[in-house]
Amino acid sequence: MIAIPDTYDRALGRYETETGSCYVVDNQSKQGGVTLWFEEESYDFPDIPEDVAYGPGTLFDCTVTLTKVNSTGVDYVLKSKDGDTLFSTY
Repeated sequence: MIAIPDTYDRALGRYETETGSCYVVDNQSKQGGVTLWFEEESYDFPDIPEDVAYGPGTLFDCTVTLTKVNSTGVDYVLKSKDGDTLFSTY
């Protein structure tokens, strides 16, 4: 059995969650995906928000789950300022 690092870390509880304001931009990679920015930190995700306007000028309340081993993004949730969930990969 081959374990994908994110799956392995999640199975062993080796992940952490960050919350706060963020914005989302297209990461311009060949694989597609987005980059979430929390202040000066950025995290890449393959899942692109559908039916949600995003870009550098659009702030969301975000919850991001990261592996503790290499701080890679596992899941994320975008919420409106009113607390409504706009997009989730959980």
